[in-house]
Amino acid sequence: MDPVTSLAAGHAAGKLIDRVATSFRVNVIERWSKRRARHFFEQFCHEVEIELAGGRSDELESLLEKMLKDEHSTELLFDAYRRVSLSRSKTIGPRVIGILTAKLAIEQREPTGAEESMLDAAEQLYDDELIESASFIGEYRRRAADEKQDDVTLCDRGILRIKWNCEQLDSNWHREFDVSLGPLNLDESCGSWATKMESLGMIQTDLTEKKWNYQEDGERHIDQDGSVREISWWIITWDTYFEFADLIDRVTPDTE
Repeated sequence: MDPVTSLAAGHAAGKLIDRVATSFRVNVIERWSKRRARHFFEQFCHEVEIELAGGRSDELESLLEKMLKDEHSTELLFDAYRRVSLSRSKTIGPRVIGILTAKLAIEQREPTGAEESMLDAAEQLYDDELIESASFIGEYRRRAADEKQDDVTLCDRGILRIKWNCEQLDSNWHREFDVSLGPLNLDESCGSWATKMESLGMIQTDLTEKKWNYQEDGERHIDQDGSVREISWWIITWDTYFEFADLIDRVTPDTE
């Protein structure tokens, strides 16, 4: 290819790239970032309005303008916008971020470690994952309140322990198959949301073992002495994150 033709081809390719780049910015970046930002800002304004306890619209506008001139509030909003722009969730995540950001802006403080984790989760989880996580926490939170349930406990320190699986290994029982005693695979057991929340420190797993001996007892059809090892797999979370589930339920559209 001669230099003139090469230059013309390069120019045409450059014009094409410019057109595609403009289309990409308008139809992809602006379209979806604006949609997420709108959900965020609607929820943020709603939370601020609630804080005014039914105040007039001019009071809401005044408070928002004050926040937009405050260094701490604008930094919070900038960080929130960054999260919303990168959010994998189209609707629920941005709205949860909006609620938490409004709370922090009104109280003029930095997020706690737990709130930081909730903001991260709202950014990283998809809508369906957020719904699944809230459903999981809600279910086992209710079960922990039922005294008849012995596989779920909520202790005084706010630790929710869920016995997910249990295996008993009897010294007199010879199995014909292997029993895996490895760590609990949260992705297989609960879904991708659980793996993501584990990486954020919002849930964790535990493996416990207890052992007891038993004696020969003809009346109970026990032919000889033996022992039992009980291996239990647990999923653990904390009542601090009940708020996260509540926020997701609050902003999830009613599908009924």
